[in-house]
Amino acid sequence: MMIFGALLGGPAARGADEEAHAAIMAAVAGHVEDGFTIREEYWKGELESGGKKLIRHQLFRGNEYWFWAATSLPGCDIKLEVYDANGVPVTLERSEKGTVRGVRVTPAQTSSFYILVQISRAPGEQSAPPAVQLIDWALVYGYR
Repeated sequence: MMIFGALLGGPAARGADEEAHAAIMAAVAGHVEDGFTIREEYWKGELESGGKKLIRHQLFRGNEYWFWAATSLPGCDIKLEVYDANGVPVTLERSEKGTVRGVRVTPAQTSSFYILVQISRAPGEQSAPPAVQLIDWALVYGYR
């Protein structure tokens, strides 16, 4: 669990582009029709290309969860994964809709889980000479 220490974050960091959140909300309409409640609270922020953000969140046994991540910047690779308290991946299913990536989780026990968001610019999209470019992101979740 030491790998998580430097990456933990809280909800709603400043400076993120609202377009990433809007892209997620447009992509999850079908899940609402399937009975998922989409939380109004969400996380957002900026990462350097290849940077990671790890978010600790309490999940409850008996619920089914979807987490969705997106960026407003085209040409990015988004990695989204959920881990249990021991660092073991627990993702059951993945989805991809445009620039939005999703993962489904059904926890076997109530506990803290860790959601990893990693966003990288595609190699052809990087500016030359290499410069630090911040990439906005948003993470939303729903449950039923």
